[in-house]
Amino acid sequence: MGALHALATVVLIIGWTIFLRTTWAALGINSVLPDTAFLGAVIWVLIDFDLLRLESASAVVWVVLVCVALLLAVGMSCGHLQRRASGQVEVDQVGV
Repeated sequence: MGALHALATVVLIIGWTIFLRTTWAALGINSVLPDTAFLGAVIWVLIDFDLLRLESASAVVWVVLVCVALLLAVGMSCGHLQRRASGQVEVDQVGV
């Protein structure tokens, strides 16, 4: 089972690296920080309205994971949407 765990760990690290780099490249710090602040405020509102209890660590972990997934999903799709909206085409200049 050790080799299988090592393989799964490497695959997950590669996946997280791709997602994080793509999100950072697509959004940049000017968008990642406000998005993170917004999601943090949403968590705060959920706690303030007693929809999320801090005593339930499992629930807090799930909400934070959903927020991270939302941020990564926005970052992954932002580049595609921006190219589509602008009509920009990416071209590799080989042999110039």
